Amino acid sequence: MLTTREHLDFYARIKGIPEFDNEGKPLREMLIKQKINEMDLKKFENVLSGTYSGGNKRKLSVAIALLGNP
Repeated sequence: MLTTREHLDFYARIKGIPEFDNEGKPLREMLIKQKINEMDLKKFENVLSGTYSGGNKRKLSVAIALLGNP
C-alpha cells in the first residue's frame, strides 16, 4: 500500500539516513531522488507498488537495498 517514494523514505528512515546533512541540505530526499532515477522508476514514483510488474518490483527492491551505501 506504499508508492516507490514512500517505500524509499520508509527504508531510509529505518537505515538511519538523516533528513539533512551537516550543511542543512536535504540529504534523504536527494538520495531518494537519486535511487528513483538510477532504477528508472520516475513514472512509478507516486503509484502504489502493488500494481507494478515483477520487473519494477525488483527494481524497487534493488533501490531499497542500495540506500545508504550498504
